[in-house]
Amino acid sequence: MFGSWLILAIAHELPNACQKSFIITLTTNAQFSQSISWFAPHNPLVPIPMPLFFEDLHPGLCLRTPGRVITEDDVTAFASLTGDDNPIHTDAEFAKTTPFGQRIAHGLLGLSIILGLASHGDILKGSVLAFREIVNWKFVKPVFFGDTLRAELEVRETRDLPGMQAGMVSLHIKVRNQHDETVMKGVWKALIRKKEGSA
Repeated sequence: MFGSWLILAIAHELPNACQKSFIITLTTNAQFSQSISWFAPHNPLVPIPMPLFFEDLHPGLCLRTPGRVITEDDVTAFASLTGDDNPIHTDAEFAKTTPFGQRIAHGLLGLSIILGLASHGDILKGSVLAFREIVNWKFVKPVFFGDTLRAELEVRETRDLPGMQAGMVSLHIKVRNQHDETVMKGVWKALIRKKEGSA
């Protein structure tokens, strides 16, 4: 219905690092799967075009992904694809003997799913040219089968690359579960395309 447009809305007080930031929430509404809400103080409901380009990404802006449940099928498929069939992921009886007491998802499975959630909708579709670096990534808590993961991506730094049709953007990532516990965190660096005519 909204095509390649964002909808501006009034911000709410948020008890986290994005409290005073512009917040873009990526929704999974079945009817309006491409609709996204940009929460910005003192702005009425106004449509703005997307995807977002390098010039649109400023320090303090936050992207909030929808959630996704981690299933046994996800873990089985990831183990088959990567060859990582460590029994802590695949053997329920073995996992009972570990400090976790149950099977846990691969850390890199969680990271990959969050990358997919961050790509949801049209918000950065076609504007991300390269995923360049992961910095200081920490797996803080285990991810169990049935956990729901979501993430907040806060723009921390942007660096223009003169002569290139792109700039470097650093995003601070916090991955949370359904209990609002941080399970992973770190920094992603990506090469984001500039608008036509910029250099």
